[in-house]
Amino acid sequence: MSGTRDTVTLTIRAAEAGPGRFTIEVQNSGAEANSRSRNGKPDGTGVGLTNVCQRLEARFGSSAKCEFGPTADGGYRVFLTLPLDRSDG
Repeated sequence: MSGTRDTVTLTIRAAEAGPGRFTIEVQNSGAEANSRSRNGKPDGTGVGLTNVCQRLEARFGSSAKCEFGPTADGGYRVFLTLPLDRSDG
């Protein structure tokens, strides 16, 4: 079931971020307001993205960075920085 019938814009960006690193950013518009259940509390438990961040840290250590949270315009943003391996194997 969708949390809203309003138009929500999803933006995905990936870019090289200097030698040996790249970033992935996923952002949507209006997610904060639309992620509430009928009782006004968030639908999710907050475990999913925390789990992703913990797994990236376990795999890549300090080479990975994971940030997420609401944006000033009421949306939500996830920003990952990861090591970039250009080897063919």
